[in-house]
Amino acid sequence: MQNDYGIGNYVLKHPQSNIEGVFRVIAEHKTYYVVASPLGAFKGLLPRRVLFKATSDLDIPTVGDFICARRIGMSQEVAIQKVLPRVSVLVRKDAVEERKAREEVIASNIDVVFVVQGLDEGVNSSRLSRYIAMVRSGNSRPVIVLSKSDLDPNAKENAEAATKELGVPVILVSATRGEGVDALRRALKPGETCAFIGRSGAGKSSLMNKLAESDLAQVGAVREGDVKGRHTTVHRELFGISGGVFIIDTPGTREVAPWAEKEAVVDAFDDIKALATECEYSDCDHIKSDGCAIRNAVLSGLLPKNRYDIFISMITAARKKEAATQSMEDRKRRGKSISRELRRFYKDNK
Repeated sequence: MQNDYGIGNYVLKHPQSNIEGVFRVIAEHKTYYVVASPLGAFKGLLPRRVLFKATSDLDIPTVGDFICARRIGMSQEVAIQKVLPRVSVLVRKDAVEERKAREEVIASNIDVVFVVQGLDEGVNSSRLSRYIAMVRSGNSRPVIVLSKSDLDPNAKENAEAATKELGVPVILVSATRGEGVDALRRALKPGETCAFIGRSGAGKSSLMNKLAESDLAQVGAVREGDVKGRHTTVHRELFGISGGVFIIDTPGTREVAPWAEKEAVVDAFDDIKALATECEYSDCDHIKSDGCAIRNAVLSGLLPKNRYDIFISMITAARKKEAATQSMEDRKRRGKSISRELRRFYKDNK
């Protein structure tokens, strides 16, 4: 069967799209994209007018996007015209542009995101909570994957203890032994797209290769002493494998700063979300408000303080995001208003 990169399923859900002009972005480079359709792979060029109209990185094509494009003659090049509506998007706060509150789009149209953490460095529930909030905010399903289970003789017990409060499916895997790979396959349906995210050295590339049953990605060694891996994946890329499933490989991250909505943060903490329904006020800030059930749970020892601190730090970041987004929208409105006034001025003074 000819690979259509999920275009057929997308067009069924969005019948206004013309399948003959729809491509999917399968790789992103500095000056061009690689886009594909049942006709094959093409070099995707982004016209300046499309780039200039973009108000943020969310308006620029990314790996996983379905796009409308026009083939340039009979060449293997296409001109990208627009990004079609996304089903989901994986976004984090740009570490380089942190002070400017800028988002970094990792990939789009992902059904399942496998959050990979290596058991050689232990289970970090704080980091996992941040990843879960980021995934849910983008409208994808998170699945925690604890890799290198062969390095921990008590992997199952330790994993259950560390992740029981996260409310997300957990899969234990060992790429060297091939354990848990079938569970990864069962988490996916034909036609779905998945992505692997996590720190460098967590074993994402090895797991992806096992799932695909081929060497799709290079595998780098983990440095001795600090268990940090080399960045073997240097750009994002989408692969099609047997069963009609698609995989997006992403570069590893040292840390994650989720660009998540407040609701997604709350959803990442099922135990705290349940406590919040008992707060005296519906608009409780969970920090200083009297009658806060969450604060009372911390004081009574029912809720671990470190988990509460993680929650508050993420809620604070979400509020900053909302403020930054509102500020950007205000600037856009002011800019449009000034443009309208200038056009009116020049028209009246011809």
